[in-house]
Amino acid sequence: IYQCLRKEDEDDNYFQHLSEAEKTIYAIYQVNQTVSSNAGLRSFFISPASEPFLKDLVTYYKNIGAFDVAEVVRNAGILNKIMETDDDSLEKDMSPEYVTYNFSDLTHEYVTLVVGTNFTTKMAQYVEEHKEEFIERGAEDETVSR
Repeated sequence: IYQCLRKEDEDDNYFQHLSEAEKTIYAIYQVNQTVSSNAGLRSFFISPASEPFLKDLVTYYKNIGAFDVAEVVRNAGILNKIMETDDDSLEKDMSPEYVTYNFSDLTHEYVTLVVGTNFTTKMAQYVEEHKEEFIERGAEDETVSR
């Protein structure tokens, strides 16, 4: 996380230079930071700083094996599009159990799944399985720990 934060501070195009594993962990970190500050999922979706993460956000949760959380995030993304475009026909793309949810409900579901499941363990396992992607190579191909 700190390595990604440093890269973000140093490079406007930092996201393009992150590995898939870094993108996965950093995107999830960003969502969790937003939600833990009581801002909710809607705040994450409307923040310009979240733009790089949005396209593949659901994939990042699937990468770590958090398919239930990925489904909540997918439905939050659809709800966000509905709110931005006033296109209620997009409701057909939502999972039936989430059609009646608002952003408060989706945020609550997200927090419940993250706190009440083995979410943190899944993230740790993902990092362990992809540890090579978190190693920065120096100018002379010298390994620098991220």
